[in-house]
Amino acid sequence: MGFPVKQLGRKISAREAGSNKQSASKSCALSIVRQLFHLGVIEAFSGTLKKNKDAEQMPPYEVMVAPELEAQVYEVLGDLKIVPIKIPQDAKEPVSLLSDQVLDDFVTSKPQPAGVVSWSPPQPNWNPWTACNIDEGPLATANMDQISEDLLQGQKERLMSDSRLQNMIDQRNQLPVAAMRNEIMTAINENSVVIIRGNTGCGKTTQVCQFIMDDYIQSGQGAYCNIVVTQPRRISAVSVADRVSCERGEELGLSTGYSVRFESCLPRPYGGIMFCTVGVLLRKLENGLRGVSHVIVDEIHERDVNTDFVMVVLRDMVHTYPDVRIILMSATIDTTLFSSYFNNCPVIEVPGRAFPVQEYFLEDCVQLLKFVPPPDSRKRKSGSGDKDDGIPDEYEENLNTKVTNDYSLETQKSVAMMSEKDISYELIEALLKYIKGLGIPGAVLIFLPGWN
Repeated sequence: MGFPVKQLGRKISAREAGSNKQSASKSCALSIVRQLFHLGVIEAFSGTLKKNKDAEQMPPYEVMVAPELEAQVYEVLGDLKIVPIKIPQDAKEPVSLLSDQVLDDFVTSKPQPAGVVSWSPPQPNWNPWTACNIDEGPLATANMDQISEDLLQGQKERLMSDSRLQNMIDQRNQLPVAAMRNEIMTAINENSVVIIRGNTGCGKTTQVCQFIMDDYIQSGQGAYCNIVVTQPRRISAVSVADRVSCERGEELGLSTGYSVRFESCLPRPYGGIMFCTVGVLLRKLENGLRGVSHVIVDEIHERDVNTDFVMVVLRDMVHTYPDVRIILMSATIDTTLFSSYFNNCPVIEVPGRAFPVQEYFLEDCVQLLKFVPPPDSRKRKSGSGDKDDGIPDEYEENLNTKVTNDYSLETQKSVAMMSEKDISYELIEALLKYIKGLGIPGAVLIFLPGWN
């Protein structure tokens, strides 16, 4: 936390840690107040919170008003039949300038017709990602058929010469969603809105957009395909875009790109897939969706104000522009609710793959690592018995002390030293080091609670 101080001519900042966002921000504020006091910017606390009455008795401050502006103000007041309040010269008490005049009726405003976001399919000399004309390069004068032919020839050459791309295609074909490719493409081509529900890991996020793109390119219509895919978080948009570009054997910025707040790597103007957040799509909708053929809204079960508003806008667009294609995807949603909202659109179920899972509880991890909490964490946790608002917590039993005798005495003691309210980052670090030491290739996904 920091801000510039005019009296000092420099910036004052503070950095503090806390168990949650509220306590950390309060610690930062206290640190800044201390700095301002020692630097002589603010006075010492007098022990009273009463309002300073002298502040209400500030001397009047005269300002100059241009005669033209004053005449315009009086003209408007005359048109509205409002008599301005006059302040007596000998007034000792403040005089309110608010008029108590009540209008007989208000001017009837004209009803504004409901608007729909404009849309048009991809067209020559137009970049849908920057929303401007293409003024330079071969794409500025090329027609759609020429661009489609170039995309088709480029894909054929890469399939014949790039062995890594062939291996990646073989891996993609092993995903559960690959078996549903024909059914998915048929539904998308025949319906304006399609809902795809697939279990986690079936491949819908990375594959559906590529199914659409490859289908257009192979049919000689690649220039008529531009896809926007929304993700709930910016890290998801960037990472999925990177994965899709890797699967296509390309660098980011060719057929695949992303656009998040303060950062973007846009794809090519024709035959492109752009991953973005819902907020970026909303800002793009302000100028219309010109040049975008498909909109994919992923993870629609993570509903918020922005996502619900996008749903409203897209439904109105479908009614006006039935040629636009909307694909809604999620792992866990009430399909009947969304299907009825979009005029009983079709729903495609994609099966997932199940893998063996072995569960380790807290006691198992502590015993496996022979983990002992650091002594300083004990002191820190023992001193955090009060809430941020100063009200003491009611007594809550620490269930970490209720460890069964199936575990060693050292494990029971270590678990009892750990607080249920706080996250043991030391244990997470120890687990990561242990997993790395195993030398087994793979990935680690860590879920942590957020700050409310």
